[in-house]
Amino acid sequence: MNPLIPSPDPIPLPAPAWLLEGLLVFTLFLHLLPMSLLMGGGSLTVISEFLGRRDDRHRRLAQATARLLPVVVAFTITLGIAPLLFLQVVFGPLFFSSSILMAWPWLSIVGMMLVGYYGYYWHSFQFERLGRRAVWVTLASAALFIIIGLLFTSNMVLMLTPARWGALYKAGRSGMQLGLAEPTVLPRFLHMFVASLALSGLGIAILGAVKARADTAFGTWVRQYGLRWFVAATWLQFAVGFWFLASLPASIRSLFLGGGTVETGLLIVALSLAVISLLTIQRWLAFGTTAILGTVALMVVIRDRLRAAYLASEFDPAKLAIQPQMAIFALFVLILLCGIAAIAWMVWKFALANVPRTQQ
Repeated sequence: MNPLIPSPDPIPLPAPAWLLEGLLVFTLFLHLLPMSLLMGGGSLTVISEFLGRRDDRHRRLAQATARLLPVVVAFTITLGIAPLLFLQVVFGPLFFSSSILMAWPWLSIVGMMLVGYYGYYWHSFQFERLGRRAVWVTLASAALFIIIGLLFTSNMVLMLTPARWGALYKAGRSGMQLGLAEPTVLPRFLHMFVASLALSGLGIAILGAVKARADTAFGTWVRQYGLRWFVAATWLQFAVGFWFLASLPASIRSLFLGGGTVETGLLIVALSLAVISLLTIQRWLAFGTTAILGTVALMVVIRDRLRAAYLASEFDPAKLAIQPQMAIFALFVLILLCGIAAIAWMVWKFALANVPRTQQ
C-alpha cells in the first residue's frame, strides 16, 4: 500500500464494502440526472436568451427553462449528498487527501454554489424585469456550475492517482494543487459536460412534448430543437468518449477493449443503447429516453469499474474492517426509498402544474 495513503478510519464500516459501493453507484446515478440538466440546461438557456433577442420562440423557451433551473439546482444538491457520503465512508483516505491538496478551490465550491443558485432564482423571478441583462445573470450562474463540475472532476481524478501526491505536495503546500496536468482530467470533464448537453436537449424535447398539448406549433418546435441538441451532442459524445478512453493508462484502457470481460461487455452494451436511442428517439421519444437512461446507468457502473482498476494495487475496500449494523442500515434504506418516492411525487406534481388544466 502506498505510504502516502492515510490509514483507514478506525471506525469499522456499518455494512460490507460491496453494499456501500453499490449504494454509491445507485445514488450517483440519481444525482447525475439533475446534475446533467443543471450544467447543460444552464448553457442551453444562455444560448436561447442570446437567440431570443431576434427569435420569440427562443425567448419563450429561455423563460420556460429559467423557471425550471432553481428546481433542478435543488434536486442536484439534495441528490448529491448521499453519493458524496458513501464516497467518504468507503474511500475516505483517498478522497480527503486529494481534497487537502486542492483545499482552497475545493472549499470555494460552497460559495460558488450559493452565488450560482441565487443567480438562477433571481433570473427566474425577474426574467421580464431584467430584460437583456438576464442573459448575463444566466451566463454567470452557468459558468459557476461548470467550474464546480471541473473541480469535482479534478478531485475525483486526483483521488485515483496517489502516486502523484508527493510531487504535488512538494511543488507547493498552498492547497492549490488541482492536478489539471493529469491527461484524463480534460477529456473526463468534457465527457460529463457533453453528456449534460445531450440530456438537457432531451429534457427540452420532453418539455416541448408537454407544451404541445396547449400550443402545438411552439411545442413541436421546442421538441425538435431539443432533439437536435440531443442527437448532435450524443454523436459528439462518442468522439469525446474515445478520447477519454485513449487518455487512460494502457493497462486500464485494455480492460475496456477486450482485456476485461465485464468492463468490455458493459461498454459495448452502453454504446449499443446509445445508438438505439439515436435511431429511435425521433419517432418514439419515451423508448429513446429509456434507452439513453440505460446508457447513463451503465456509464455509472463503468465509472465504478474504472475506479477499481485505478486503485487495484493501492486500496482495496474489501479489506476494510466491518461491524455490521444492519438494523440501522435497513432503516436508512427504508428512508432512502421513502425519499425517492417523495421526490418522484414532487416531480409528478411539478409536471402537472405545467400542463394546462384542460389536459389534466
